[in-house]
Amino acid sequence: MEKQELITSFSKNSLEEVRLSFQTYKGRRYLSLWLWFKDDDDSWQPSKKGLILPLDLLSDLKKAVDAALAKIEFEESRDSVQAEKEKLRDAENFFKKAEEEGKKT
Repeated sequence: MEKQELITSFSKNSLEEVRLSFQTYKGRRYLSLWLWFKDDDDSWQPSKKGLILPLDLLSDLKKAVDAALAKIEFEESRDSVQAEKEKLRDAENFFKKAEEEGKKT
């Protein structure tokens, strides 16, 4: 690796973070998405877990992430609709039961 330029990082948990950077190797630029961890001395070290892609695949990575986010949004929306349907069903059952109890008296 000739040169590394950190773009951003975010915490995965209290002992790990994900770092996104550009790397240059043999004159070619790459995108690096790598997991770093805190060692016993509380210093950040790169783990063996990561991904390095040539920049010409960056748009493919973006499409894949966008597709994953769209799927998550769809599933959350579907789950929300399902929860609302269940609330309506519960309310309907409540009123039916109250109506039946009212007819008994």
